[in-house]
Amino acid sequence: MFRRIGIRSLAVAFAVLLVAVVLVKIEDNRKGDRTFNSDLTRFSTDKVTAIELTPKKGEGAMLRFEKNNNHWNIVLGGKILKADDNVMVRMLSAINQLKARSLVSSSEKKFGEYGVTDSSGIHVVVYNGKEKLTDLVLGKFAYSKPHNLTTYVRLVPGDDVYAVEGYLPMLFNRKVDEYRDHRMVHMVTSDMKKLAFSYADGKSFTLENKDGKWRVNGAPADSAKVAGYLQKLGNLKGTAFAEKSDVNSAPMATLDITRKDEQPIVTVTAYQEGKEELINSSQNPSALFNDKKAYETVFVPESYFKP
Repeated sequence: MFRRIGIRSLAVAFAVLLVAVVLVKIEDNRKGDRTFNSDLTRFSTDKVTAIELTPKKGEGAMLRFEKNNNHWNIVLGGKILKADDNVMVRMLSAINQLKARSLVSSSEKKFGEYGVTDSSGIHVVVYNGKEKLTDLVLGKFAYSKPHNLTTYVRLVPGDDVYAVEGYLPMLFNRKVDEYRDHRMVHMVTSDMKKLAFSYADGKSFTLENKDGKWRVNGAPADSAKVAGYLQKLGNLKGTAFAEKSDVNSAPMATLDITRKDEQPIVTVTAYQEGKEELINSSQNPSALFNDKKAYETVFVPESYFKP
C-alpha cells in the first residue's frame, strides 16, 4: 500500500516537473532566447580578393574594393583609386570572426525595426574570386551604459537578426575619400640623396647630400632646417582631394627626389588652377590633391635651406 502511494507521488512530481520544463521552454522561445550559433562569420583575410559595399538607400553608389599585389584599390565609375590599406585591414578585422551576443529576431517583419532591410542597412559582401566568404547587412546600433555599443546584423540569406558588440557602421558608413590613400610621399628620410626643385619662374635649385653633408646649389645648407624639412616630406599626406582628376595646365613646380640604391625617382608636381594649388605624386598617381598647406610644405625657396 505504501509502495503504491510512493509510486503515485513520484508520478505526480514528475508530471509537475515536466509541465514546468515545458512552460520555461515556451517562455524562452517567446523572449527569443532560443539556442543559436554565435559564430556568424569566419574566413581567412589573406584569401580576400574583393569587397562590395552598398550604402543605405540614397547615400551613394555601391563601392567595390579590389586587392592587387597585396594593395587595395577602389573601383568607382570606371576609375581605379588607391585605397588606404590600413583602413581595409580594419574593415576586414571588424567583420571576420564576428560573434553574436544574442539573437534578437527571426522575423522579416522586424527588419525595419533593426535597420537591416536591403534599403536601410549597409550591405557588405566579401569575396575570394567569385566565391562569397561573407554576406551580411549592418543595421542600427544601440548604446547602453557603461560604454556598451551594439550593432544589429543580418546574414544573407536569412531572417535571423543578431546583436553584436561594437559600432560597425563607423567603419562601413563613410564617404569615398575616407577610404582613399591620402599619402603623397612615404619614404625613409635617410634614403633621400638628392632633391631637385624646378619652378616655372626659373628659380630652380638642388639640395644634395654629399659625403654626409647637405649642400644647396653646392653651398653648405643648414642641417637643422634640412632635417626638419625631410621629416615633414617623408610622411606627407594631403587633406583634401581635388574634384577633378586631370589638369590641363603646365606644372608650376616639380620636386624630383632621388633615393639611394638606384630606387625610382619620386616626383611631386604642382599646378595652378585658378586660385587652387593642385598637387600630384608619383607614389600615389591616382590622387590629385587640392591642398595649399601641402604645397607650401613641399615647394620652398632656395633661401629656406641657407644658414
